[in-house]
Amino acid sequence: MIYFMFARKKLLLFVWAEFFNFFLPIFFSLLILGIAFKITTIGDIETVYISFKQFTFISFCLLSLSIPIVLPLSYLISLILLLTKASQTYELTTLFISRISVKRLFIALLIPSILLSLLCLLNSLYFKPYAHAKLQRLINIQPYEAIKNLRSGTIKCIDKNTFIFANNENDKFYNVFYYKSHKGKSNITIISAKSMFLPPNSFFQLVFNDGSLVTINGADATISDFGTLAISPFKPKFLDEISARSIPTKALFYITKNDNETNRERAELCERIFLPLSPILLLITVFTVIVSNNKTGQIKRMLISLFVGIAFFAIFFVTYSLGKNEGMPTFSLFSGIFVAELLLSSICFNKKFRQVF
Repeated sequence: MIYFMFARKKLLLFVWAEFFNFFLPIFFSLLILGIAFKITTIGDIETVYISFKQFTFISFCLLSLSIPIVLPLSYLISLILLLTKASQTYELTTLFISRISVKRLFIALLIPSILLSLLCLLNSLYFKPYAHAKLQRLINIQPYEAIKNLRSGTIKCIDKNTFIFANNENDKFYNVFYYKSHKGKSNITIISAKSMFLPPNSFFQLVFNDGSLVTINGADATISDFGTLAISPFKPKFLDEISARSIPTKALFYITKNDNETNRERAELCERIFLPLSPILLLITVFTVIVSNNKTGQIKRMLISLFVGIAFFAIFFVTYSLGKNEGMPTFSLFSGIFVAELLLSSICFNKKFRQVF
């Protein structure tokens, strides 16, 4: 009895060690690649001013934003590699000969699956919306930072097709030249002013003093002098609409409960709840496909498992897109598809392993 208890404990440690030997390198590799890619999409290095401190903060925010998709994907790849390797090296056969049942092996893999799902769920419900809100605010104030840190006597691109030149001394701007063109249109705005300042309570406004404004629209040109002129050269995204990704989960519950016209928020809430649970569903599916006493067709089973995993993510994100449309029963759509997938995978699991081992 003591021997079997010791053997079961060793089995758990062996399975966990083997799984995390695959999972950790894949997870951190995909995470670093995802963060690096997203940093490059923040903006052109010439238009965005990012200090080392801000770069570090952005990286931590992107870490939380990347985990919801990187973790389930890493789990899928790791599980497929683990079970395929165990089949090819006859580790599964050895376990079954040693009277280690499929149930025991499945439970050994289920424990890290539940742990990773809970960690991903915690991140999605609490850290992800906070990180998105902080990152959005930081990106929105970057044009302001670009002007605030404008080097004297240089031309700076502060936004798409928008340039500014000024002399800077003791945080005071003088001899200012501002140029903005609208892409695809012959519409140009030029401002020449003696001085310029940035209002302290606004990230999105410039105030020019004692200058001239030139507006060119096709063949027409208008020139006017001004004493003081305030413009908004860049418009932050959150002035158009508040992103559902930035709303705290508790607020999302309240919004979706009290408003029937909030499909965008409902879809975001469902994504935060159901996507972190995918490792459990993927375990049942991949385990059913790969684990077998048949020594042939291992590559085929691996490819089928990979296809099924990709199909799961495709179905999920198609559901997410459909759920945002007005008039769609978002909660019913998400829960119905998730339950249907869970039932189908469970039926296949029971059908295969009820009599085989």
